[in-house]
Amino acid sequence: MPFSIQSQFPQEPETRIAMLKFHLLGHPQITHDDQPITDFASEKELLLFCYLACHPGEHSRSQLAGLLWSEMSEERARANLSTAVYNLRQLCPDALDVTRKTVSLNPQ
Repeated sequence: MPFSIQSQFPQEPETRIAMLKFHLLGHPQITHDDQPITDFASEKELLLFCYLACHPGEHSRSQLAGLLWSEMSEERARANLSTAVYNLRQLCPDALDVTRKTVSLNPQ
């Protein structure tokens, strides 16, 4: 039986609740309304999404950049994080809460 983390977030205001599911045992699998999400631009995008699901709450951009791109300069790591966040928002528009300083999985 796969380990599953579920998060609900609004897709259309006050009309429908979409379901985001994370199956993290073995190779991570994420579904949105039971449709698999497979269009991750990189493995690190997938890892970022999984990390946010497993560690609820706000995370500073510099902490996430250092966690995922520790081998790079801070400037390059933060640029990669910005690209990853942008790409994730394209895959699941309402799944993330993003500010200039923090990123988190939308708890709704």
